[in-house]
Order: sequence, then structure tokens, then C-alpha cells
Amino acid sequence: MIEVRYKNTEEQWVDFSVYKMSSQSEKDRLAILRRNLFLGIGILIGVLYCILAMQDYQKGDSPAFSIILGIVFTGIGIFGYFKLPTYWIKRAKKNFKDFFKKNERVLARTIEVLLERESLIITRNKEKIKILLSNITNVEEVNNCIYIIAKDNSGIVIPNDAFKNQDDRVNFKVAITNGKK
Repeated sequence: MIEVRYKNTEEQWVDFSVYKMSSQSEKDRLAILRRNLFLGIGILIGVLYCILAMQDYQKGDSPAFSIILGIVFTGIGIFGYFKLPTYWIKRAKKNFKDFFKKNERVLARTIEVLLERESLIITRNKEKIKILLSNITNVEEVNNCIYIIAKDNSGIVIPNDAFKNQDDRVNFKVAITNGKK
């Protein structure tokens, strides 16, 4: 049985929220669909403008404007395919920061985490949450914190300095990792 008491900072929660979102969006079919749709629409509009350029050329008009628009839309589609995920993460980070600034009392809570044989009991003020170790899907150590994510999309961030010593942190992480199997 290991017990930890700590308070999270805004930066820890924002990083954790973005980590959770980005690690899930890699598996998310909707995110992949959005990227491919953006690419497909850009290339489709580019091809249509190139077809219009050929029609303009056959009429004897200058196809330059249509060719330029075709190249621009194709470029936007390709650029968006690679840059949209980065944009979404930056946008999410900003939204999370705004949320935590508006709800500062969420950060002011002292959090107690008690690791028992088969579960984690998380106490925030009077609110108690019990997460079974078998429901934990991911345990990562990122930015001097331990990120714990459960199946029901709940999770916690435990800063490394919340542990009394290095051995407690290692034992805690090993116990959770062994318990989730």
C-alpha cells in the first residue's frame, strides 16, 4: 500500500490532457478520416481547376488563373494533411489552458492517491474515485510526472516529487504495471 499527496499545476494538467488527446487521436478513425478528407478535397479541387484550365486553353483563353488556383488548392490539401494534427494539438493546448484558468479551483485541490492491491483510490477533497488496476490502459512517465489513464478515459497526473524517494516512485509504477495485466 503506497500513499501519495500532492497538488497539480496548470502546466501538468495541460500537458496530461494534450497527451491523452494525442495518444487517443492516433488510434481515432475520425482523426484519420479528417486528415484524408482534407487531403482528398484539396487534391479534388486542384484537379478540377486544372480541368478548367484545359477548357480555358481550348477556348483560347489564358489558363494561368485556373492553374494557379489548382496548384494552391492541391498545396493546401497536402500541407493540411501534414500540419493539421500539429494545429489541433496547439489549439487543444490553448483551450485546456483557458479552461484551467477559468476553473482555478480544480487545481487548488490536494489530491491523495492510495495504491491498494487491486485498485487506486483517488481522493480530491470529498470526492473519491476508485480505479481498478485491471482497468488501467496506460502508465507513462512524461515531463517528470507519471500519467495514468484508465479505460473509462479517466486519468491522473502524479508529479515525481510527490513521492518520498525514488524507490517509492519505482515501486508505485511497478505495482500499477503488474496489477493492470
